[in-house]
Amino acid sequence: MGDLPTELLARDAHAPELQAVVSKDQYSAGPHSLNEALATYQKLFEQYLDGETAIARAPLPDDLGIRSKNL
Repeated sequence: MGDLPTELLARDAHAPELQAVVSKDQYSAGPHSLNEALATYQKLFEQYLDGETAIARAPLPDDLGIRSKNL
């Protein structure tokens, strides 16, 4: 196991698997909601989803234990 807190917890082999559900907001978004800005930023960043990859590998340690402590 790794160093992350959830990896250190005891596991129950018989625990049920539950489907995750996103809760609904009690109030709908208003005219000045952040939602209005999200579409603009999504369009801006979608252009970077495809394209050339980095030439060099990122400077990450090969040791996963050290890497997980950086999270």
